[in-house]
Amino acid sequence: MTALRQAGRAVPAEVSLVTDYPSLDSNDVTITAVRMPLTQLSSVAADVLAVRAEGGALRDRVIEHAPQLMPPASTRPRTP
Repeated sequence: MTALRQAGRAVPAEVSLVTDYPSLDSNDVTITAVRMPLTQLSSVAADVLAVRAEGGALRDRVIEHAPQLMPPASTRPRTP
């Protein structure tokens, strides 16, 4: 936010801003966030590391819970 402000850019009028840290806020705007299912992601990552450490092959993994969009205040709809 500081860099955008110093560059004279307005959020969200000119720049949409999204973070992956839901608790990150600026003084003047609540930043739109995407909450990731970190517990599941870290569990799958640990499983993959254990399999690889034992010489196993990589395979696709599916995370059952989708990311969650937190209330958007620092983004705006696209305009044609």
